[in-house]
Formats: sequence, C-alpha cells, structure tokens
Amino acid sequence: MNKHNKEGFSLLELLLVLGIVSALIISAFIIYPKVQTMYRVDKISKTILGAKSSIQELYQGKAYYDKGVSNLRNIAFAVTHHPVSS
Repeated sequence: MNKHNKEGFSLLELLLVLGIVSALIISAFIIYPKVQTMYRVDKISKTILGAKSSIQELYQGKAYYDKGVSNLRNIAFAVTHHPVSS
C-alpha cells in the first residue's frame, strides 16, 4: 500500500484565504474613514452640548445679560478655536 500524506495547502486553498483577507482589508479601508467621521461628529456634538449647558447654567434666572457677555466670546473661542467678532 502506497499511502501519501498531504503536507501543506493546495494553491486553491491559499488563493481562497488570500481573497478573503484582501476583501477584509479593502472593506476596512472603506469603513474606517466613515467611522472616524462619526466619532469626530459625536465628539464635537458633546462639546457643543457641554458648552450649551454651561451657558444655560451661567445665565439661568437672569433677566438681563449686561455682565458676562464677553465671557460668551471666550466660551465660543474655547469651543471653536476661532475668534468671535463683535
């Protein structure tokens, strides 16, 4: 009896694995930028909501806003990193 033990992988098996790995890598490159964008939008939204609640807390119960209005410019600058014109 002549028994042959197969060692290693066939060319078809290697090509199949290579195709699957390539598809996963390509899909990761397509999906990753979208996930990053959603993360940035979520982070900015949380920052803006935090600034909003801070401003509401600062001015809650005040009928006028003569003092501290310049602080709004500082808050806006801290959130956007762009100077706010008068």
